[in-house]
Amino acid sequence: MSGTRGLLAVAFIGVIVSPTTSSNAIPLHDDGGVEERAVAAVLHRQAGDAETVLAAARGTSSVMCALAERAVESRIGTWGWAQIDVGAADEATQWALSERPDAADVAVLARGLQSTDDCERGIATRLLARSRTDEAVAALTDGLRATLPDARADAALGLGLAEAASALEPLTRALEDDAAAVRRNAAVALGRIEDPSSVQPLGGVLRGDPDPAVREAAVMALGLIESDVAVPALRDALDDAAAAVRRNAVWALVQIEADGAASAVAAVAGDADSDVREMVVWGLGQLEEGSAVATLETRLRDDDASAVRRMAAWALGQIEAESSVGALSSALEDDPDAATRAMAAWAIGQIEPEDGVAPLAAALRDTDPEVRRNAAWAIGQIEPASAPQPLIAAVGDSDAETRERAAWALGQIEDPAAVDALARAVRDEDASVRKAALWALGGIETPQAHDALLRALEDEDAEVRSRATRNLGRGHQGPWPWPAPRPMPRPFPR
Repeated sequence: MSGTRGLLAVAFIGVIVSPTTSSNAIPLHDDGGVEERAVAAVLHRQAGDAETVLAAARGTSSVMCALAERAVESRIGTWGWAQIDVGAADEATQWALSERPDAADVAVLARGLQSTDDCERGIATRLLARSRTDEAVAALTDGLRATLPDARADAALGLGLAEAASALEPLTRALEDDAAAVRRNAAVALGRIEDPSSVQPLGGVLRGDPDPAVREAAVMALGLIESDVAVPALRDALDDAAAAVRRNAVWALVQIEADGAASAVAAVAGDADSDVREMVVWGLGQLEEGSAVATLETRLRDDDASAVRRMAAWALGQIEAESSVGALSSALEDDPDAATRAMAAWAIGQIEPEDGVAPLAAALRDTDPEVRRNAAWAIGQIEPASAPQPLIAAVGDSDAETRERAAWALGQIEDPAAVDALARAVRDEDASVRKAALWALGGIETPQAHDALLRALEDEDAEVRSRATRNLGRGHQGPWPWPAPRPMPRPFPR
């Protein structure tokens, strides 16, 4: 995580702990130790004083509380990702962001679980999850028996955040709770714990729970556990009435990579919901399923959702079947969505077919710069025997990144016919283009290429001069930093 995001997390905690003190404003543009000083400024309490935190949380607005809860979650185990250096901070800051609540704190937080205030209870839940002590897990487990349904739901959430394997049995019982929110959070928790013994009860939820949000959570959990035992229930879920459940079922089957997963997923490629279809074509590409090429070509050609067509082009590039070049070329020429055309160009470059050069060269005249960039890159990937004229002309494209990729591609091909264009590119206004052109010229052994490198020794950019020196008489000096687009779209369960 960037320092800015970590700082925002600190700021949200500060709003909760000291919501009315104007002197606690966070100096967002301070450049030295700001995160540590920000927390120290807003936490007016002794180290480990959980009571102060919970008291400040009471009555906080739902928006600010949600932000604070997320900030606390970001400090929990492997499911968190905040990176805030508090090594030199005072004790209060260290407790807030680094130390796990001790036994005395846990006792206070356990009482917070019984609060009727949503924010107080939510913060207590997350701090207990961060503690992960036996006492904290016991308090969260006891919370599953609370009278208030929201309290039971929070307790289940906390056990999942703590990845409390000792709570498998009570969480499994919670799958039968009267409140849907409790059942949902219990399913999510079992998925985070990733114990194979949870597969059977989660499969029962998937087949029988009346609430689609609970079934959706159960599917996600089964995908996280990644057990072949879950496959029959997940296959059945592909026919669920709720689109979100079907979408997650596709994701889970791909996660598990069980025998027959690809055929089961491909069978629902025509689902009525575009989000499901997008997940299907992603899954077929992720599995690199060669038998699915025809299905993917159909989605690329006929689907009315541009996100599905774009993902289908990506999937065909992943599979790298030369038989799909015709369909990809048609999409590159005719698809109304520029992002789909760009992805089709990328896919052709992945496959590297000789017959892909002509449609790629034509795409260098596309109105969208990303299409032109990918087309130039793809031709360089294929490395035809000679450079097509549109690629040579692309060194003068109005878009600097297209010019850079065209120069790179010409360096891949090493066609002497491109020397004049590359020599002009050595004087390009963009330093990246000049450097790519020099790299390309270094691989073309003609007097004209040599002369262009000599002229570059007087360039105003020091790196350009250095690259020209390295390339003179010695050919390419290592591979040019690959300007290739690397689209790896990965839709996740929701």
